[in-house]
Amino acid sequence: GKGTRTQVEKLPSGAKAAAGAAASTSMGWLFALIGSSVGGAIGAGVWSAISYHLNAEVGYVAVGVGFLAGVGAALGARQHTGLLSGLIASVVAIASIFGGKFMAAKFVSEDFAQEIRQTSQGAVENIDGLWMDEQEALYELINDDSLRQERSGAQLRWPVGQSWETAYELEHFPQSIVQKHQSAWDAMDDAQRRATVDGLVRENMIQAYADEMAYEREAAGQTLAWPAGMNYEDSWLIEDYPSDIVAEATARWDGMTREEQAKQFYGDSELLADFIESDAGVAITMVAREGISGIFFSLIWIVLAVGTAFGIGTTGVPDGK
Repeated sequence: GKGTRTQVEKLPSGAKAAAGAAASTSMGWLFALIGSSVGGAIGAGVWSAISYHLNAEVGYVAVGVGFLAGVGAALGARQHTGLLSGLIASVVAIASIFGGKFMAAKFVSEDFAQEIRQTSQGAVENIDGLWMDEQEALYELINDDSLRQERSGAQLRWPVGQSWETAYELEHFPQSIVQKHQSAWDAMDDAQRRATVDGLVRENMIQAYADEMAYEREAAGQTLAWPAGMNYEDSWLIEDYPSDIVAEATARWDGMTREEQAKQFYGDSELLADFIESDAGVAITMVAREGISGIFFSLIWIVLAVGTAFGIGTTGVPDGK
């Protein structure tokens, strides 16, 4: 019939204080990560918007990304700022910079996909019109001419940081080649431009068929008669493919009526646009190519951004005193 009593044994005052301090420090690191992530996300958004709308990367904006990541870490950690909060801010700054690059590249790839759709839709709606606009036609002409000249041993003067592998805008190519094709295009009449565009579309579609056939036959174990020095991975021009496959692909395209060609061109363009939009690898490739071509420029601003993030994340925001 006796009542029961629970004995609560209290921690010594020193141990209690130590436990409280450890918990507070852990929470400080967590809040540093949260704050830095918020700041980095804001910075990444600004970075991607500026890069996309200006079609260029403004280096000092990367330092701003680092600043925001550092401020977020400092505000989150509060009195627990130190080496760990600085490291957190540095890692978040790097992730935010490349995240911003990826978002900008994704915007560009989506615009490109939309342009492809508009062009292919125009082919269906106006089968007697131009199936490429001026910029698209010039890009095709300049891109192929640049590769052919490089293969022939010509010494081309590429803009700083650019090469055939990284060029995807007209200003990325040697200006002598750009000016040559721009002048030739301007001198054409409507009939000549249509004939030029038709030739480009025909070559592209034949190459697409040849590429598909080569892939399927190699996957089936067939041995193909590639031109000297060529293989599936290195084939970028129509002359790079086995002649028998090119002949078969040519017969396939030329055997269609213009209406059938327009529908085929539209269908293949839609598939390409869908792929560009849905595959993150396209944007990642754009970021990687840009990073390789301008690695020195990128490293300078990344180092400055990381240094800014680490400094503020470690010591806190200066109070102006």
